[in-house]
Amino acid sequence: MKDFFGVAFATFLSEDLTCIGSGILLRTNRLDPYSAFLGSTLGIFIGDLILFIIGFFFHKSFSHFEFYQKIISLSIINKIQTGLKENFAYAIFISRFTPGLRLPTYLLTGILRLSFIRFTLYTFIASFLWTPILVAVSYFYGELIIDYLQNNKFFYPILFTFTFLGAVVYRITLKLMKGESRRELFLTISKIPRFEFWNSTLVYIPVAFYLIYLAIRLKGIRYFTTANPAIENGGGLALESKFKILSNLNKEFTVKSILLDKESLDEKILLIKKFMTENELEFPIILKPDMGERGLSIKLVSSNDSLIQTLGEINFPFLVQEFHPGPNEVGIFYYRFPKNDKGDILSINKKIFPKITGDGKNTLRELVRLHPRFRFQEKSFFENNQSIFDFILEKDKEYTLGFSGNHFQGCMFIDGANLITPTLIKTIDEIAKEFSGFYFGRFDIRYVSDEDLKQGKNFKIIELNGSSSESTNIYDPNFTVLQAYGYLFKQWKILWTVGKQCVELGFSKPMAYQEFFSLLKKHREYKKNLDPYAKKN
Repeated sequence: MKDFFGVAFATFLSEDLTCIGSGILLRTNRLDPYSAFLGSTLGIFIGDLILFIIGFFFHKSFSHFEFYQKIISLSIINKIQTGLKENFAYAIFISRFTPGLRLPTYLLTGILRLSFIRFTLYTFIASFLWTPILVAVSYFYGELIIDYLQNNKFFYPILFTFTFLGAVVYRITLKLMKGESRRELFLTISKIPRFEFWNSTLVYIPVAFYLIYLAIRLKGIRYFTTANPAIENGGGLALESKFKILSNLNKEFTVKSILLDKESLDEKILLIKKFMTENELEFPIILKPDMGERGLSIKLVSSNDSLIQTLGEINFPFLVQEFHPGPNEVGIFYYRFPKNDKGDILSINKKIFPKITGDGKNTLRELVRLHPRFRFQEKSFFENNQSIFDFILEKDKEYTLGFSGNHFQGCMFIDGANLITPTLIKTIDEIAKEFSGFYFGRFDIRYVSDEDLKQGKNFKIIELNGSSSESTNIYDPNFTVLQAYGYLFKQWKILWTVGKQCVELGFSKPMAYQEFFSLLKKHREYKKNLDPYAKKN
């Protein structure tokens, strides 16, 4: 009995070494099987419960501190909590079989106050699987394991790598067992060579390192907040008013807009009718958030009934905007160094709106799934076309899947460098200079023909984005990864340089860190109220 409790207690000091030692002692008849197997298993199980309890009381002890409340309310913590709840058993088992993961995972389950009963059940099963296996392996190969541990410092990294790969294989196997999950998995794998469909977080990892380099080289971290003194919130980082920006642009080249906010429903209807009459506009018209991005919550309203319905769904300041039929749209990325008299165009991104042709046999959903490109954006197309997604389209009938010139909404982006001409550069530069204090951003423009655009005429600006703008030609399917990052790095270098010159000339001051992080928090909260898709109403 003394050996039993001795082994159990030893696991509190080192679980793995106790199991390995128990196996070796069992082989040399210095320890009985009862103590070796059950003693180590019971000790490990109790140790796991203690970790949960420590985490639980840690949360209870610190929950009244403000700094702890801020940490525990972070969105990343909420995501981790949701992930653990949805994959509780999986997390416990992977952590049990992976050295280094047990301590943080089991403590976190207690801190986040997850189910103690479920934790007890899962860790009990995991302990009774893991411990006998390790003791048994040590019984047969204990001396070899000890020798390997003493002479090979890469043991744990190698073990961790194989465990991680095993977990990946396990998850893939689960997905392959389900038809829809299998399809999603193959789509995910198919996206790997397609830069335009990469996850945005993944895309910006190399950029983050480049920004550190820029901050060191240009001796300033916050220059990205000073590039456009005329635009609020760090020159247009987030939550800037689109209406204020458009109001500062040349009316000849800008679509007509009005801003509505706290008016009653009847007042809004009257103001919109007046706006349409005065400007000789007919349906459809555009309704979109005054503070928006990526086509979020944009509505194409095609009738009076649709207008009333849409107004009832909106609870934030929004623009009512003239709908320019195009049929073409581009994003023109412009910049001007404050110390220079002339600006330039970094890039032009031509937007190809998604269209599909019916075959008289397949539904719109099936046609999208069969399309070599549209299948990657099925969710967007479903949200934008729910009413007809499961209807069979007539043979040879062409149907437009989206109207918003945004990649997230299904648009294909093509590099439009061939559209850049001296005349167009001059026209855009003159428009930008009229907006005093604007130096860096992307004009989203609708126009009739490429030739007109090259000559700097017959186009309308529907939006201007500031410091958070992206040179969206990087999502051209024909671009290589190096080409895309070439534009991204150049864009950020220009932003940093423009911002530095604005500070040196006394045009603006860097945003305070507290203000910057507060802006990001407000931005995250605001986006929760927006529909992530642009829709026809």
